[in-house]
Amino acid sequence: MEKKMTRKLMALGFVAGIFVLFGCGKKASEEDCKKLGDKLIEIQTEGLSAAVKSAGASGFDKAKADFVKECTGKRMPSDGVTCADKAKDQAAFMKCLGG
Repeated sequence: MEKKMTRKLMALGFVAGIFVLFGCGKKASEEDCKKLGDKLIEIQTEGLSAAVKSAGASGFDKAKADFVKECTGKRMPSDGVTCADKAKDQAAFMKCLGG
């Protein structure tokens, strides 16, 4: 289950990265991308037990690092980070990034 969750998060991070890549507005800073990565992981792990979150922590860290690397410097909507921070689910998160 942990491997499936890690793969899912990495795939979702890649998808979010694609939306950031093709967005418009401003270039995402490393700090912007860290915030977005944290929020994406928060959304994807909502409802999981602490044990599962703990077991998958290294995978989540890797997915976030990959996301930040791909995201930094890419175009995104000017209010993308603020909007995504308020998102309650993945669909709302993606919409904030222009998806």
